[in-house]
Amino acid sequence: MTKFSSSIIAISLGLIVNFAMADDGGSVPGYVYTPTSGSTVVKSAYGQCVHNAYWEPSYGLEECGEAPEVPAPAPAPAPVPKVIIETITMSDADTVLFDFNKPTLTPAANGKLAGFVSKFKESGDVTKITVNGYTDAIGNDEYNKKLSQDRAQTIKDFFVANGFSAGIITAQGLGKQDAKASANCIQKFGTDHYAEINKLKAKLKSTKSLKAKKQLKQEIAKLEENRNNLIACAASDRRVVLLVEHTQQVKKQVMPADSTALPTTTAASALNAAKVDSSSTPSPTTGKILPEIPIQDTGAESAPNK
Repeated sequence: MTKFSSSIIAISLGLIVNFAMADDGGSVPGYVYTPTSGSTVVKSAYGQCVHNAYWEPSYGLEECGEAPEVPAPAPAPAPVPKVIIETITMSDADTVLFDFNKPTLTPAANGKLAGFVSKFKESGDVTKITVNGYTDAIGNDEYNKKLSQDRAQTIKDFFVANGFSAGIITAQGLGKQDAKASANCIQKFGTDHYAEINKLKAKLKSTKSLKAKKQLKQEIAKLEENRNNLIACAASDRRVVLLVEHTQQVKKQVMPADSTALPTTTAASALNAAKVDSSSTPSPTTGKILPEIPIQDTGAESAPNK
């Protein structure tokens, strides 16, 4: 080979090297490109980008129609609704809710609850209602517990009878729990004289002497007045607390104390509850209905008075 031919070959090889580069660490990894531009990808006669031996799909270029697909962003998580708990307390100090010593709602309580039914239906966001029933601390603990449970159930039945799902309502009786007024009332008026009054009435029935009868009646009247005052004093402990869970902002509303609107279906009709005892008499201090005490000698120290 002549010296001239060798020079031609060397020059030609140099041109080829300068024309195209292919490696995995250049400015365009995975593609053959012209080193003079530093980034211009070499294309075939058909317009296709020329890959080098290191090409892989992640190197794909958009100009070559080979850009890797970008995964769609994950959908945003559904917003968690904000739960707001509204606390509503109703007690005998404001409105007498139940017939004496019974779980039967009074007409005033029916009207008050009807207002809450309308309010909750209008809001349309009530997800749960917890009904907590309480009694005062007068009388037997076991009886108080059962009475508070029955009264809480009565209110649950009221809401169910007026269109609410039973599944979102919990009723529980807590008896004399958190009874704050009763202790002071008992200290002021003494313990419940239910059993003592019954014994005196039984004695009165068998007494012949007019003078003795008069004295017994005075004693009974004094004890009954004390008992009525005791019951009236502890009225705030006889209450129902509604814990209402909303998923939106609660609109505060003032419920009229003397609401007379009655629901289409009352708790009384739903439960076939008994009517108010016709022998009830008003308390001398509060005007609230309190029943006559039947004559019975049970020997118990006290009896339930709610």
